[in-house]
Amino acid sequence: MLDGYIRGELSTLASALLAIDIALLFVLRLFVRGARKRLALPLGFLVVGVVVLGMNLALIDTRAAAAMHVAALFCLMLSMGRSGFLLIIDGFLTNRLIRPIPKIVREIVQGLIYAAIALVALNRAGVNPTSILTTSALLTAIIGLSLQDTLGNLFAGLAIQAELPFVVGDWIRFDEVEERIGKVIEINWRATKLLTIEQVTVIVPNAVLAKAALMNFTRPTPICLQSVHVSAPYDVPPERVREIILAALPHVEGIVSSPAPTVFTREFSERGVSYWIRYYIHDFAARFAIASDVRDRVWYALSRAQIEISVLHHDVRLYEQSPEEEARHRDHDKQARKEALATVRFFDVVPAPLLDHLSDLVHTRLYTHDEVVFEQGDRGDEFYVVLRGEVSVQIRTNAGRSAELTRLGPGKFFGEMSLLMDTRRAATIVTTSETSLLVIGRAALQQILDQSPQLAETINKALHDRQEMLNELREEAERLPSESFHAPQGVFLNRIREFFSL
Repeated sequence: MLDGYIRGELSTLASALLAIDIALLFVLRLFVRGARKRLALPLGFLVVGVVVLGMNLALIDTRAAAAMHVAALFCLMLSMGRSGFLLIIDGFLTNRLIRPIPKIVREIVQGLIYAAIALVALNRAGVNPTSILTTSALLTAIIGLSLQDTLGNLFAGLAIQAELPFVVGDWIRFDEVEERIGKVIEINWRATKLLTIEQVTVIVPNAVLAKAALMNFTRPTPICLQSVHVSAPYDVPPERVREIILAALPHVEGIVSSPAPTVFTREFSERGVSYWIRYYIHDFAARFAIASDVRDRVWYALSRAQIEISVLHHDVRLYEQSPEEEARHRDHDKQARKEALATVRFFDVVPAPLLDHLSDLVHTRLYTHDEVVFEQGDRGDEFYVVLRGEVSVQIRTNAGRSAELTRLGPGKFFGEMSLLMDTRRAATIVTTSETSLLVIGRAALQQILDQSPQLAETINKALHDRQEMLNELREEAERLPSESFHAPQGVFLNRIREFFSL
């Protein structure tokens, strides 16, 4: 009779738990966003509990039936515990907290809930959990010693979550070794997972991170300092080298303007004067690509200034170039300059000897892609002929809009109006690829004008026509809608081609 009473009590409790489980799963499905995938575990516990209850109906032995009832209660309580946890954490707390609950905290809370359910199930089965713990002191000591590292990682993980030295998404370094830098992708109860720039996953125990001197490159702000070293010859003044380098850095994508880049004279060595280029970036993952761009821009800038980057080398000459061969190289370069000058229609009236002399007075400059040759509004005492590559001609209207008028390739020239009329630059010129430009300076042109008076009249007429056309182009650009600026069409495009002799 007593067994029947106990069995009836357990059946009533199981029915109540079953009803609560179904209600929790229904509420979870309706009100918690994205709960479908998370329902698998509590639903599985519920199904197992129902199956065990069904099997209990076929049992005659009351002791076996009572054990099956306890097992069913355990499964149903696990389902209820998991559903309640998801409902409280994901349905109530998550929407009210500033940041998501860390995964390690979720796992520990869920583990405590499961442990409490296990104690309740043992108590319903007639087992006193306290007696188990007190009678197995030796076993507890053995387990504690074996789990020493695991518990250390657990508490270290809790300390990390409490102090928040880093969060998921931060770039950190936990050692002086460069390879031990990675982006935090997960923090769990045992370890922290990092993803390196080589796309390699590194799993670091939390206890190691708790003892290490951490460097966080993302917090408190994502702006971090990077540096590059370069050497220049001793015969070039350091101030000039610094000016050239600093002028090249603002156009490197990824470098922030504040704090501004700096260049320090680092040391004097057998290679030359070493310079320490320091700049700040906001995307740590792109640090290698940005450093590469910095080196590229510095190389091109120093090359244009005819400053060779110093390297440690031994100069061993096996033979010397003959004077005849050197003369052939000079003649070849000079002929290329003369051909480029001949493409400028101003010089059609210049006698061949003067044009030959002018080719000795000009020089070339090399630019990389996306470099600004000059900006609209600048003063200018040079004009240019494109030898190789391509440049983009851009204007800024009074309304502050920017438009690309056209692109100029080999044989085209620009910048002559500012040089010859002593006016400010009418447009901004930006290279679109590695570009070599022939540079004609004011002093060189003045020598030719002194010896060829008719050239001044030709230039005056051509400049007058181009100035009028440029003014008309700017007026038409002002009237264009902003969405048409990067796709000039019809008459406007024809005027641009006419202006640049395309």
